[in-house]
Amino acid sequence: MVKKSLPFILSLCLVLGFSQFVSGAGANASVSVNVYLEDESLPVVRHKTAAATVAAFLNEIEIVLYEKDILNVSLTDRVRDEMRIKINRGFSLTLSLDGAPVTIRANDGEVIASVIAELKEKTGVQYLYDGLPNAAVNKNSRFELVSERYEIAADIFLIPYEVYVYDIADLPEGEEVIANQGDPGIRQVVYKTRYVGGREISREILSINSISEPQAHVVFRGVSDSPEKTTEPKPEPEGDIDLVLIIDDEEVEYIASFSMSSSAYTAASTGRSSNSQYYGLTATGIIAERGVVAVDPEVIPLGAKLYVEGYGYATAADTGPSIKGAKIDLYYDTLAEAKQYGRQTVMVYMIQLP
Repeated sequence: MVKKSLPFILSLCLVLGFSQFVSGAGANASVSVNVYLEDESLPVVRHKTAAATVAAFLNEIEIVLYEKDILNVSLTDRVRDEMRIKINRGFSLTLSLDGAPVTIRANDGEVIASVIAELKEKTGVQYLYDGLPNAAVNKNSRFELVSERYEIAADIFLIPYEVYVYDIADLPEGEEVIANQGDPGIRQVVYKTRYVGGREISREILSINSISEPQAHVVFRGVSDSPEKTTEPKPEPEGDIDLVLIIDDEEVEYIASFSMSSSAYTAASTGRSSNSQYYGLTATGIIAERGVVAVDPEVIPLGAKLYVEGYGYATAADTGPSIKGAKIDLYYDTLAEAKQYGRQTVMVYMIQLP
Protein backbone atom coordinates (compact mmCIF):
# COMPACT_ATOMS: atom_id res chain seq x y z
CA MET A 1 0.00 0.00 0.00
CA VAL A 2 1.30 3.39 -0.99
CA LYS A 3 1.12 5.95 1.75
CA LYS A 4 0.21 9.48 0.73
CA SER A 5 1.42 12.35 2.72
CA LEU A 6 -1.07 14.76 4.24
CA PRO A 7 0.00 17.68 2.04
CA PHE A 8 -0.58 15.58 -1.05
CA ILE A 9 -4.11 14.62 0.04
CA LEU A 10 -5.02 18.26 0.74
CA SER A 11 -3.69 19.31 -2.65
CA LEU A 12 -5.75 16.62 -4.35
CA CYS A 13 -8.90 17.72 -2.55
CA LEU A 14 -8.34 21.31 -3.59
CA VAL A 15 -7.87 20.33 -7.22
CA LEU A 16 -10.98 18.17 -7.26
CA GLY A 17 -13.02 20.85 -5.52
CA PHE A 18 -11.96 23.55 -7.99
CA SER A 19 -12.77 21.22 -10.87
CA GLN A 20 -16.23 20.60 -9.46
CA PHE A 21 -16.75 24.34 -8.99
CA VAL A 22 -15.83 25.06 -12.61
CA SER A 23 -18.09 22.26 -13.79
CA GLY A 24 -20.98 23.59 -11.71
CA ALA A 25 -20.45 27.15 -12.92
CA GLY A 26 -20.48 25.98 -16.48
CA ALA A 27 -23.76 24.18 -15.94
CA ASN A 28 -25.46 27.28 -14.43
CA ALA A 29 -24.19 29.55 -17.18
CA SER A 30 -26.64 28.05 -19.70
CA VAL A 31 -30.30 28.05 -18.60
CA SER A 32 -33.28 26.74 -20.58
CA VAL A 33 -36.11 29.23 -20.60
CA ASN A 34 -39.61 28.87 -22.03
CA VAL A 35 -41.25 32.07 -23.25
CA TYR A 36 -44.97 32.37 -23.98
CA LEU A 37 -46.23 35.19 -26.21
CA GLU A 38 -49.93 34.43 -26.14
CA ASP A 39 -51.16 37.50 -27.96
CA GLU A 40 -49.23 36.44 -31.05
CA SER A 41 -49.98 32.73 -30.61
CA LEU A 42 -46.30 31.91 -30.76
CA PRO A 43 -45.15 28.40 -29.79
CA VAL A 44 -43.09 27.88 -26.71
CA VAL A 45 -39.44 28.32 -27.55
CA ARG A 46 -36.56 26.98 -25.43
CA HIS A 47 -33.61 29.33 -25.29
CA LYS A 48 -30.05 28.75 -24.07
CA THR A 49 -28.84 31.81 -22.26
CA ALA A 50 -26.19 33.03 -19.88
CA ALA A 51 -28.20 36.10 -18.90
CA ALA A 52 -28.37 36.76 -15.18
CA THR A 53 -31.83 38.40 -14.95
CA VAL A 54 -35.14 38.23 -16.76
CA ALA A 55 -34.63 41.76 -18.12
CA ALA A 56 -31.22 40.81 -19.54
CA PHE A 57 -32.64 37.65 -21.07
CA LEU A 58 -35.54 39.46 -22.81
CA ASN A 59 -33.10 42.05 -24.11
CA GLU A 60 -30.82 39.27 -25.40
CA ILE A 61 -33.60 37.65 -27.47
CA GLU A 62 -34.95 41.09 -28.51
CA ILE A 63 -38.33 40.84 -26.82
CA VAL A 64 -39.82 44.32 -26.36
CA LEU A 65 -42.32 45.04 -23.60
CA TYR A 66 -44.94 47.74 -24.12
CA GLU A 67 -47.22 49.61 -21.74
CA LYS A 68 -49.73 47.25 -20.09
CA ASP A 69 -47.73 44.10 -21.00
CA ILE A 70 -47.70 41.88 -17.92
CA LEU A 71 -45.08 39.29 -16.96
CA ASN A 72 -45.64 36.39 -14.60
CA VAL A 73 -42.21 37.15 -13.09
CA SER A 74 -40.29 40.27 -12.19
CA LEU A 75 -37.74 41.80 -14.56
CA THR A 76 -35.22 41.71 -11.72
CA ASP A 77 -35.73 37.99 -10.98
CA ARG A 78 -32.67 35.77 -11.44
CA VAL A 79 -32.82 33.39 -14.40
CA ARG A 80 -33.25 29.77 -13.32
CA ASP A 81 -32.90 26.52 -15.16
CA GLU A 82 -36.18 25.52 -16.85
CA MET A 83 -37.67 28.89 -15.97
CA ARG A 84 -40.98 29.63 -17.68
CA ILE A 85 -41.74 33.24 -18.62
CA LYS A 86 -45.21 34.17 -19.73
CA ILE A 87 -46.09 37.52 -21.32
CA ASN A 88 -49.69 38.71 -21.25
CA ARG A 89 -49.74 41.43 -23.88
CA GLY A 90 -51.76 44.60 -23.47
CA PHE A 91 -53.96 46.02 -26.22
CA SER A 92 -55.26 49.31 -27.58
CA LEU A 93 -58.60 50.41 -26.15
CA THR A 94 -60.61 53.25 -27.69
CA LEU A 95 -62.68 55.29 -25.27
CA SER A 96 -65.16 58.07 -25.92
CA LEU A 97 -64.17 60.99 -23.66
CA ASP A 98 -66.79 63.74 -23.83
CA GLY A 99 -67.66 62.45 -27.29
CA ALA A 100 -64.09 62.46 -28.62
CA PRO A 101 -62.33 59.13 -29.37
CA VAL A 102 -59.16 58.56 -27.33
CA THR A 103 -56.99 55.45 -27.55
CA ILE A 104 -55.19 54.13 -24.48
CA ARG A 105 -53.39 50.91 -23.54
CA ALA A 106 -55.23 48.38 -21.38
CA ASN A 107 -55.01 44.78 -20.21
CA ASP A 108 -57.51 41.96 -19.93
CA GLY A 109 -57.22 41.98 -16.15
CA GLU A 110 -58.60 45.49 -15.76
CA VAL A 111 -62.08 46.86 -15.07
CA ILE A 112 -63.43 50.23 -16.16
CA ALA A 113 -63.09 51.65 -12.62
CA SER A 114 -59.33 51.09 -12.67
CA VAL A 115 -59.10 52.65 -16.14
CA ILE A 116 -60.95 55.75 -14.86
CA ALA A 117 -58.67 55.95 -11.83
CA GLU A 118 -55.59 55.76 -14.07
CA LEU A 119 -56.98 58.47 -16.36
CA LYS A 120 -57.47 60.75 -13.37
CA GLU A 121 -53.93 60.09 -12.17
CA LYS A 122 -52.48 60.93 -15.58
CA THR A 123 -54.70 63.85 -16.61
CA GLY A 124 -56.13 65.13 -13.34
CA VAL A 125 -59.64 64.84 -14.81
CA GLN A 126 -62.40 62.82 -13.14
CA TYR A 127 -64.51 60.80 -15.60
CA LEU A 128 -67.91 59.23 -15.03
CA TYR A 129 -69.24 55.98 -16.51
CA ASP A 130 -72.97 55.33 -16.62
CA GLY A 131 -72.67 51.62 -15.92
CA LEU A 132 -71.18 49.03 -13.57
CA PRO A 133 -67.78 50.12 -12.23
CA ASN A 134 -66.50 46.52 -12.29
CA ALA A 135 -67.30 46.01 -15.98
CA ALA A 136 -64.41 44.04 -17.50
CA VAL A 137 -62.21 45.62 -20.16
CA ASN A 138 -61.33 43.67 -23.31
CA LYS A 139 -60.24 44.31 -26.87
CA ASN A 140 -63.83 44.73 -28.06
CA SER A 141 -64.95 47.02 -25.21
CA ARG A 142 -66.62 50.31 -25.99
CA PHE A 143 -67.01 52.76 -23.13
CA GLU A 144 -68.44 56.28 -23.19
CA LEU A 145 -67.08 58.46 -20.39
CA VAL A 146 -67.91 62.05 -19.51
CA SER A 147 -65.75 64.43 -17.53
CA GLU A 148 -66.86 65.90 -14.24
CA ARG A 149 -65.41 69.01 -12.68
CA TYR A 150 -66.35 71.64 -10.14
CA GLU A 151 -65.53 75.31 -10.41
CA ILE A 152 -65.83 77.93 -7.70
CA ALA A 153 -66.39 81.46 -8.96
CA ALA A 154 -67.97 84.72 -7.88
CA ASP A 155 -70.35 87.20 -9.49
CA ILE A 156 -70.41 90.85 -8.53
CA PHE A 157 -73.82 92.53 -8.56
CA LEU A 158 -74.48 96.26 -8.39
CA ILE A 159 -77.45 97.01 -6.14
CA PRO A 160 -79.43 99.96 -7.57
CA TYR A 161 -79.76 103.03 -5.39
CA GLU A 162 -83.01 104.84 -4.72
CA VAL A 163 -83.68 108.40 -5.85
CA TYR A 164 -85.40 110.85 -3.51
CA VAL A 165 -86.55 114.36 -4.44
CA TYR A 166 -87.33 116.97 -1.77
CA ASP A 167 -89.41 120.05 -2.66
CA ILE A 168 -87.67 123.07 -1.19
CA ALA A 169 -89.35 126.52 -0.99
CA ASP A 170 -86.05 128.35 -0.43
CA LEU A 171 -84.79 127.44 -3.90
CA PRO A 172 -85.87 129.13 -7.12
CA GLU A 173 -88.65 127.22 -8.83
CA GLY A 174 -87.31 124.54 -11.13
CA GLU A 175 -83.77 124.65 -9.76
CA GLU A 176 -82.38 121.34 -8.58
CA VAL A 177 -79.47 120.77 -6.23
CA ILE A 178 -77.95 117.35 -5.69
CA ALA A 179 -77.67 116.97 -1.95
CA ASN A 180 -76.14 113.49 -2.12
CA GLN A 181 -74.75 111.67 -5.13
CA GLY A 182 -76.23 108.21 -5.37
CA ASP A 183 -73.92 105.23 -5.36
CA PRO A 184 -74.90 101.62 -6.08
CA GLY A 185 -74.19 98.96 -3.50
CA ILE A 186 -72.04 95.92 -4.27
CA ARG A 187 -72.94 92.33 -3.53
CA GLN A 188 -70.70 89.31 -4.13
CA VAL A 189 -72.22 85.89 -4.71
CA VAL A 190 -69.82 82.93 -4.46
CA TYR A 191 -71.04 79.70 -6.02
CA LYS A 192 -69.84 76.27 -6.99
CA THR A 193 -70.71 75.05 -10.48
CA ARG A 194 -70.74 71.40 -11.52
CA TYR A 195 -69.88 70.59 -15.13
CA VAL A 196 -70.48 67.17 -16.69
CA GLY A 197 -69.23 66.62 -20.21
CA GLY A 198 -68.29 70.30 -20.37
CA ARG A 199 -71.91 71.31 -19.74
CA GLU A 200 -73.09 73.17 -16.66
CA ILE A 201 -75.34 70.88 -14.65
CA SER A 202 -75.89 72.63 -11.36
CA ARG A 203 -74.88 75.73 -9.46
CA GLU A 204 -74.80 75.92 -5.67
CA ILE A 205 -74.56 79.23 -3.82
CA LEU A 206 -71.80 79.05 -1.21
CA SER A 207 -72.09 82.56 0.19
CA ILE A 208 -73.63 85.98 -0.41
CA ASN A 209 -71.50 88.84 0.82
CA SER A 210 -72.56 92.48 1.00
CA ILE A 211 -69.48 94.51 0.16
CA SER A 212 -71.18 97.88 0.35
CA GLU A 213 -74.72 99.20 0.75
CA PRO A 214 -76.31 101.51 -1.84
CA GLN A 215 -76.32 105.23 -1.05
CA ALA A 216 -79.50 107.11 -1.94
CA HIS A 217 -79.46 109.83 -4.58
CA VAL A 218 -80.97 112.92 -2.95
CA VAL A 219 -82.15 115.99 -4.89
CA PHE A 220 -83.48 119.31 -3.55
CA ARG A 221 -85.94 120.91 -6.01
CA GLY A 222 -87.16 124.49 -5.83
CA VAL A 223 -90.92 125.03 -5.80
CA SER A 224 -93.17 128.11 -5.67
CA ASP A 225 -96.00 128.87 -3.26
CA SER A 226 -94.59 126.37 -0.80
CA PRO A 227 -94.59 127.83 2.69
CA GLU A 228 -92.14 125.32 4.11
CA LYS A 229 -89.81 122.51 3.20
CA THR A 230 -91.20 119.14 2.41
CA THR A 231 -89.91 116.86 5.08
CA GLU A 232 -90.84 113.51 3.56
CA PRO A 233 -88.85 112.15 0.59
CA LYS A 234 -90.78 111.44 -2.58
CA PRO A 235 -89.40 108.52 -4.54
CA GLU A 236 -89.36 109.16 -8.26
CA PRO A 237 -88.55 107.01 -11.27
CA GLU A 238 -84.85 106.53 -11.73
CA GLY A 239 -84.87 107.98 -15.23
CA ASP A 240 -81.53 107.68 -16.99
CA ILE A 241 -79.69 106.03 -14.11
CA ASP A 242 -78.23 102.81 -15.51
CA LEU A 243 -79.09 99.52 -13.82
CA VAL A 244 -76.00 97.39 -14.24
CA LEU A 245 -74.73 94.11 -12.82
CA ILE A 246 -71.37 92.47 -13.43
CA ILE A 247 -71.43 88.91 -14.83
CA ASP A 248 -68.17 87.17 -15.65
CA ASP A 249 -66.34 90.51 -15.57
CA GLU A 250 -68.78 92.06 -18.04
CA GLU A 251 -71.30 94.81 -17.39
CA VAL A 252 -74.86 93.72 -18.18
CA GLU A 253 -77.67 96.27 -18.12
CA TYR A 254 -81.03 95.18 -16.74
CA ILE A 255 -84.52 96.64 -16.75
CA ALA A 256 -85.77 95.59 -13.33
CA SER A 257 -84.84 93.33 -10.44
CA PHE A 258 -86.95 91.15 -8.14
CA SER A 259 -86.31 89.29 -4.92
CA MET A 260 -88.09 86.00 -5.50
CA SER A 261 -88.75 82.67 -3.85
CA SER A 262 -87.24 80.06 -6.17
CA SER A 263 -87.86 76.34 -6.55
CA ALA A 264 -86.78 73.73 -9.09
CA TYR A 265 -88.60 71.34 -11.40
CA THR A 266 -87.97 68.74 -14.12
CA ALA A 267 -89.92 67.39 -17.06
CA ALA A 268 -90.87 64.41 -14.90
CA SER A 269 -92.38 66.61 -12.19
CA THR A 270 -95.05 67.94 -14.55
CA GLY A 271 -97.07 64.74 -14.16
CA ARG A 272 -96.94 63.79 -17.82
CA SER A 273 -95.78 60.35 -18.93
CA SER A 274 -92.39 60.19 -20.65
CA ASN A 275 -94.22 58.54 -23.56
CA SER A 276 -96.54 61.50 -23.96
CA GLN A 277 -96.05 63.79 -26.95
CA TYR A 278 -96.40 66.68 -24.51
CA TYR A 279 -93.64 65.45 -22.18
CA GLY A 280 -91.33 68.35 -21.37
CA LEU A 281 -93.46 70.83 -23.34
CA THR A 282 -93.66 74.30 -21.79
CA ALA A 283 -96.49 76.84 -21.77
CA THR A 284 -94.83 78.62 -24.70
CA GLY A 285 -94.59 75.45 -26.80
CA ILE A 286 -90.84 74.81 -26.51
CA ILE A 287 -89.20 71.77 -24.94
CA ALA A 288 -87.92 72.46 -21.44
CA GLU A 289 -84.15 72.44 -20.94
CA ARG A 290 -81.73 74.05 -18.55
CA GLY A 291 -82.19 77.81 -18.80
CA VAL A 292 -85.99 77.60 -19.01
CA VAL A 293 -87.86 79.00 -16.01
CA ALA A 294 -91.51 79.22 -15.02
CA VAL A 295 -92.88 82.59 -13.88
CA ASP A 296 -96.10 84.42 -13.18
CA PRO A 297 -96.81 86.31 -16.45
CA GLU A 298 -98.46 89.05 -14.38
CA VAL A 299 -95.03 89.78 -12.86
CA ILE A 300 -92.56 88.77 -15.59
CA PRO A 301 -93.81 88.52 -19.19
CA LEU A 302 -93.25 85.23 -21.02
CA GLY A 303 -90.31 85.44 -23.37
CA ALA A 304 -88.34 87.84 -21.17
CA LYS A 305 -84.60 87.24 -20.85
CA LEU A 306 -83.44 86.94 -17.26
CA TYR A 307 -80.40 86.44 -15.11
CA VAL A 308 -81.12 84.38 -11.98
CA GLU A 309 -78.69 84.64 -9.10
CA GLY A 310 -76.94 81.29 -8.63
CA TYR A 311 -78.56 79.77 -11.76
CA GLY A 312 -77.42 81.89 -14.68
CA TYR A 313 -79.06 83.23 -17.81
CA ALA A 314 -82.62 82.06 -18.36
CA THR A 315 -85.75 82.59 -20.44
CA ALA A 316 -89.22 82.99 -18.96
CA ALA A 317 -90.90 80.31 -21.06
CA ASP A 318 -93.14 78.35 -18.71
CA THR A 319 -95.85 78.78 -16.09
CA GLY A 320 -97.10 76.71 -13.19
CA PRO A 321 -100.27 76.54 -11.07
CA SER A 322 -98.30 77.36 -7.90
CA ILE A 323 -96.02 79.97 -9.49
CA LYS A 324 -97.84 83.14 -8.55
CA GLY A 325 -96.47 86.54 -7.59
CA ALA A 326 -92.80 86.75 -6.60
CA LYS A 327 -92.06 83.10 -7.33
CA ILE A 328 -89.90 81.45 -9.97
CA ASP A 329 -89.39 77.77 -10.87
CA LEU A 330 -86.02 76.79 -12.37
CA TYR A 331 -85.70 73.86 -14.77
CA TYR A 332 -83.10 71.14 -14.09
CA ASP A 333 -82.35 68.05 -16.15
CA THR A 334 -82.58 65.52 -13.30
CA LEU A 335 -84.80 65.06 -10.28
CA ALA A 336 -81.72 64.70 -8.05
CA GLU A 337 -80.52 68.17 -9.06
CA ALA A 338 -83.97 69.66 -8.47
CA LYS A 339 -84.17 68.09 -4.99
CA GLN A 340 -80.67 69.29 -4.17
CA TYR A 341 -81.61 72.84 -5.13
CA GLY A 342 -84.67 72.89 -2.86
CA ARG A 343 -86.05 76.37 -2.19
CA GLN A 344 -84.06 79.56 -2.03
CA THR A 345 -84.53 83.30 -2.10
CA VAL A 346 -82.71 84.80 -5.08
CA MET A 347 -82.40 88.02 -7.02
CA VAL A 348 -83.87 87.87 -10.53
CA TYR A 349 -82.79 90.47 -13.09
CA MET A 350 -84.86 91.19 -16.20
CA ILE A 351 -82.35 91.83 -18.95
CA GLN A 352 -84.61 92.07 -21.98
CA LEU A 353 -88.34 92.22 -22.63
CA PRO A 354 -89.88 89.84 -25.19
